[in-house]
Amino acid sequence: MNINNIHDFNLNQENDFLTIQTKLKKHINLENPISKDALQTCAGVDLAYWEKDGEAFGVCSIIVLDFHTKRVIEKVHCAGKIAVPYIAGFLAFRELPLIIKAAKKLTIEPDVFLFDGNGYLHINHIGLRHMLRFFSKSQRSALRKLT
Repeated sequence: MNINNIHDFNLNQENDFLTIQTKLKKHINLENPISKDALQTCAGVDLAYWEKDGEAFGVCSIIVLDFHTKRVIEKVHCAGKIAVPYIAGFLAFRELPLIIKAAKKLTIEPDVFLFDGNGYLHINHIGLRHMLRFFSKSQRSALRKLT
C-alpha cells in the first residue's frame, strides 16, 4: 500500500493532535466513492496492546478477504513500541503508526478497510478512519466503521 507522509508522528501534546485534526478535517469528503457491487477486497484491521517493564507495546493485524468468496487472500502484521498513551479523541495518533507500518506490507490495495473506530462520528469529526484515509495514496480505498 502506498502511503502519503502527512506528518511523522513526532508529536507529544494534545494541542499538536488537535491542530492536525482541525487542519485535515476541512478536507474530508463524505461522499461514498465505492458501491457494494464494486467491492472486490475488504481488509479488517485491529490492534492489541500490552505493557512490559513500564513500556507500552502493540501489534496491528490486517487481514484482506475476497469480498465475494470470503477467502483470506493476504495477512500482515506489525508490532512495536507505542509512543502515545490512550487519550480520548486522539486514538488515531496512538494506533496509526502501527497500522501504517502493517499496511505498507500489503501487496494488495484493499477496496475497503474495516475498523472498530469512528470517522466523522468522532467528537472532532475526524477519527481513525479519516486519518488513515489522508495517509492512503489510493483514491479507491473507502474506509468504513466496523459495526
